[in-house]
Amino acid sequence: RRGLLGQAASLGVTCVAPGRAIAVAAAATDRITLLGELRSLLSRPTPPPFFGDGARAARIDAVLDGLRAVNPTPQPGSTASFAPLAPGTWRVAHAPHIAKLSTLVGARFDPILYLLQGDGSITSHVKYSWLGAADGWLSTIGRYGSIDGSTSFVQWDDAWWEPGATRPADDPAAGAMAPVVSGLGKLGFISAFANFPVEYLDADLCVFVFPFSQTRIAAVRMGGGLDVWGQGMTEE
Repeated sequence: RRGLLGQAASLGVTCVAPGRAIAVAAAATDRITLLGELRSLLSRPTPPPFFGDGARAARIDAVLDGLRAVNPTPQPGSTASFAPLAPGTWRVAHAPHIAKLSTLVGARFDPILYLLQGDGSITSHVKYSWLGAADGWLSTIGRYGSIDGSTSFVQWDDAWWEPGATRPADDPAAGAMAPVVSGLGKLGFISAFANFPVEYLDADLCVFVFPFSQTRIAAVRMGGGLDVWGQGMTEE
């Protein structure tokens, strides 16, 4: 019991009833165990994306269910909660709706990267390859913020396309057919699909719900404890 209380104190839990401190320490232990299992699932046999492995995807969802129950960040959709954690580069590690789309159209979308800045700006870069014959990057830029304590938003402002590029550019003007792609992109930005309930948030993992498909997305911080690629923006 003293050991559990010590763990609770190391997590910043002070001046609380012993029973509460033990509960907090137990939750922290559960979270560490679940995060360890998640890293194992993401890294073996190969890092994401993975297709046709229903059992692996189902187990990841079960682990994310468990993590949601021990989320360490109160009101993860609020600016006060995500502002200290958001800045950095995040990579999508689990997105069932994208896996289904990839299988349907015979394409691969990876890596999917979100670059978040402390001033609320966001850039996304998605590398695509189709039938081994066409590849490049699709990118968008905008801003992110809070709807309420449990929901964040992304407001996209512009889009660009770089066919054949090995790495993405950060300037929409650098894309191919920039005026056309930008116009089409703006027509496709639907605000109703840009509000994301946040289920879990810590320094290395963000789990949120994609409203269009009502599926869960897990993104991990590049360079963090769940980075199973360890290569930043390069592809496997």
